[in-house]
Order: sequence, then structure tokens, then C-alpha cells
Amino acid sequence: MSKVEKDSQRFTVTAAVRALRKSLGESQQQFAYRMDAAIRTLARYETTRPPKGKTLAHLKRIAMENGREDLAEVFAEGLAKELQVPPFSSFHLTATAKNQMEEFYISVMLAMLRNPQYAPLLPKFNRLAAVPLAESVRLIRAAEKSRSKWQQFLDDARKTGVFEETLPKH
Repeated sequence: MSKVEKDSQRFTVTAAVRALRKSLGESQQQFAYRMDAAIRTLARYETTRPPKGKTLAHLKRIAMENGREDLAEVFAEGLAKELQVPPFSSFHLTATAKNQMEEFYISVMLAMLRNPQYAPLLPKFNRLAAVPLAESVRLIRAAEKSRSKWQQFLDDARKTGVFEETLPKH
């Protein structure tokens, strides 16, 4: 990530921390208490040093719980960039469990993601999931690249009129 990208991400996340605190109507002291952080740390989050990791996930949860999906997305994007994965909003669950064991593990993962009491487990889960996640991202990118080549082929064929001869007219 270039210095310009890091700076723009920092300003976005720091502004989102400040905006979340203000939308809750809390002082820095109150918000720091909510975050279980020192006031100085919170002041840095709002100005020069954006939060990372678990703190970004915590801020996302607070934003979601208080109807600030816009800010939650900023925190999620910051976390995705930190983990060097695509933004979470680009993932859509399309797989179906093939058996009861898969159903069980899917429900366990969802419970971990949805319940704040399991938040301390998420960093370890992220480390364990890094290799399969990277493979999934590689496969998704390969599929998108293949799809774009196919789309380009179809567009070129339409431009040259190849389909005019083979497809019935409506």
C-alpha cells in the first residue's frame, strides 16, 4: 500500500472515529470508557493514528448497533486493508452446506462473528483462516479475470456482426 493510500485511509478512519463518537453524543472521556481505552489513545484515533485490528472490529460493531452502517463500512474497509483482503462487502455467501458437519461449523463461525463475547477469538481465527481465505480470493480473482475475457470476446463478436448471422432475430 502506497503512502498516499495509507494517508487517505488514515484520514477516513480517524474521521469515522470522531463522527461515531459525536453521533453517540459522547465526550472523548465517555467514548474512551466505552472503548476501554485511554483518553489519549482515543484522541490519537481521532487525529493522527487510526485504530487497528480488534479495535476496528469493535468500532464497526458499535457503529452497527447504533444505526451507523456508513461508519461501520469505513471500519470494515480499514480492517480489510490491514488484513490485505478484499473489502468484506464484496463477499456474498453462495455456498450451501453439504452435510451436518459443515452446517455445524458454519453456525459456529457465525456465532463467533455475531457475538461480542467471542471477539477475542477473532484474531486467532483470522490467522487460521488466512491460507484458505487467500486461496479463495485467488480463485475469485481468476474467475473474474476469465469472465472479463469471455465478456470481451462476446463484445468483440457483437461489434463484428458475427452474432447477426447465427442468432434468430426477435
